[in-house]
Amino acid sequence: MNLYQISIDDIDSDRGGCTTYTLVKIIASLKRNDSRFKILGFPRLVRLNPNVPYKTRGNGALYVKFESLLTQDIILSIAKNVIEEDIKNYGEKSQSQPTLIIASGEIQPNERYYNDSLTKFLLNVDDSLIQKNYLIWPNKKNRSLVGTLAALHANFSDDCSYELLVYRTPAQYGKTRIIDQKQLKSLQSEFKDSLFSNYDPIEERELIAPSGSDPIYFGLRGENPDLLKKIMSQLKLNEKIQSSMIFQSNQGTGIHLEHVNNDLQEFSVFSSLIMIRTEPLSHKGGYVTFRGWDQYSNNSLKFIAFEPTKTFPKLFSNLIPGDLIMIHGSVKPSTSENTISVDEVCIIKLVDKMILSAPYCPNCKHRTTKAGWKKGYKCKTCSFATRNPNVLNEPRENVPLGHYLPVKSAQRHLTRPREREYRRNKFEGYKARG
Repeated sequence: MNLYQISIDDIDSDRGGCTTYTLVKIIASLKRNDSRFKILGFPRLVRLNPNVPYKTRGNGALYVKFESLLTQDIILSIAKNVIEEDIKNYGEKSQSQPTLIIASGEIQPNERYYNDSLTKFLLNVDDSLIQKNYLIWPNKKNRSLVGTLAALHANFSDDCSYELLVYRTPAQYGKTRIIDQKQLKSLQSEFKDSLFSNYDPIEERELIAPSGSDPIYFGLRGENPDLLKKIMSQLKLNEKIQSSMIFQSNQGTGIHLEHVNNDLQEFSVFSSLIMIRTEPLSHKGGYVTFRGWDQYSNNSLKFIAFEPTKTFPKLFSNLIPGDLIMIHGSVKPSTSENTISVDEVCIIKLVDKMILSAPYCPNCKHRTTKAGWKKGYKCKTCSFATRNPNVLNEPRENVPLGHYLPVKSAQRHLTRPREREYRRNKFEGYKARG
């Protein structure tokens, strides 16, 4: 038996298709051509930098490790035929630039490259990453080579999650997906320690069904693949399904925040300790902007919190200059200066609110009145005058310290949700699964 690894990226398009389903069909085709074909572990759905502008939906690449009697050239031919068929059906008029890599044997992992693919906007690939045992199709020039290589080098040793993806029959493509929201809410509550990001209790809606014409019916996210199978068997389905597959993933792990360098490159991930400098301003459309002082780089930066997050516009309206917060977000390009879009917030320290009022006259014991613009205060009874107001420092208790996330429907794929705050699934190696 020969050991192989396949990674693919950017097969889908705005017109349909799904890279995960392309990999499912490649696996099925390999099984038909090799009775001794064995998948090692689970196929992987590797989420990368969520800010990359070229993504179709979520920025994800696919990977699978397996054993086969087939040669590397035959595997390339089989996989290429599946991909070309999908491109013919969905991608001929799209901006997709697919890439397929087939590696024979083990590869020398490059964890630094994987980390960069999580945090930076990579446009080029160093030739040193292309190993001799790789077959690459169609060429080394497609931009999706970045994601395809990242999937090969992904490291899930510290944490991982799982997603059960269920696919529709072609007759259902483009039709409305019907999900039993009441049952899903009940299952999420019953298995709250093992499921995550499937239902939004604030927005009161499911998060498992996409809205486009792609072949996915729904995807269940959780900690245990066996439990996902069990829940799948309990769900009331409103249509016949074509197939399903469980993927191991880095979704919900927060891995993109562990290796940030904050170079403020466009579309890169940002994470830093910030002191608020200006009063947050609310704008038409519900978003909020403010300036903050980066405590690490000693730079003044502009921040924006968008309305769909729901949590942040209200939160920032209660913050004032001097407050110390940790901000995780992304660098958005701008004509004037790059702006940091806020994805997560941790409130570290709040300054007291300073309340200014007219002082009392020390002679008459009456409260003074304003003497005019920038003229301070004066007593109406005697000649006492002062420029100094009475200052009261009032502690603020309306904003609890702690970690704040957007509503679930606005969270990134890589964001560590509340359900996974203290959860880690160690990857224990590849096991044959048939």
